[in-house]
Amino acid sequence: MKDADFLKVRTVEASYTFPKSTFKLLGVENARIYFIGTNVLSFSKFKLWDVELNTSNGVRYPQVAAYALGINLSF
Repeated sequence: MKDADFLKVRTVEASYTFPKSTFKLLGVENARIYFIGTNVLSFSKFKLWDVELNTSNGVRYPQVAAYALGINLSF
């Protein structure tokens, strides 16, 4: 038996909306930049494989981390 306690940060989302005056000369009414991350961090003492695989030997693909950075513009 192994200790399979873990803490996982699933989703992180952060965004910033620029003041309307920032891009007014370019004809932009609203501007927002954002970051979204999925399966960002995992904390566990068990290091052989992902504890969420729920197998006895870790023979499955681990959870994939995904990141997105984007800009929303309204003209």
